[in-house]
Amino acid sequence: MIDALLSRAFRAFGIEGIKVSPRERSLLAGLAACGAVFGAITAMEWSDRVRLDAAQVRAERENFEFRAARRAPGLAEERLAAELEKARAMAFSATTVPIARAAAQAQLERMANQGGVVNVRVAPQGDPAGDGSVKTQVYALQGRFDWPSFLALMRSISDGPQSIGVLGVSVDAGPSPSFALRVRVPLVTDNPE
Repeated sequence: MIDALLSRAFRAFGIEGIKVSPRERSLLAGLAACGAVFGAITAMEWSDRVRLDAAQVRAERENFEFRAARRAPGLAEERLAAELEKARAMAFSATTVPIARAAAQAQLERMANQGGVVNVRVAPQGDPAGDGSVKTQVYALQGRFDWPSFLALMRSISDGPQSIGVLGVSVDAGPSPSFALRVRVPLVTDNPE
């Protein structure tokens, strides 16, 4: 298959009759794999930049609307309550931090399992950061790497109702390929700690 692809590529550039050794084929396959990983990471970075830009635009719009609502009595409280409900919908919400952390971990495991990731392990990294009722928690996901399941997991993270931010990805392409993914999730609790 690789020979046919290389032959077509060479013919497209007007080069005929070049034979490619097995070593050169494996080098070209390695370059293609590196290009695919680079493309996936670039797409995730672009997605994060777009998400941050959208969040900044929303924040500016909400700030403008809040200043306009301050002029109308009672409207600001209604808007604030609506915004708090939106924040709760995008976060892992529970009565206490340990329950919210467990819910987030269970959801991440469910997303990985539904995507087909084999040998998935999800673990919190450190203590939650933040003050009051709103905190963030970093999780590390590890599992066996293959493109379809990894992309299904990433699609599940980006399409899910909760706001899950990808902090980093690493892939070990050894004899048993594996990946490590770090994500940050928001936690909202009823009782500030």
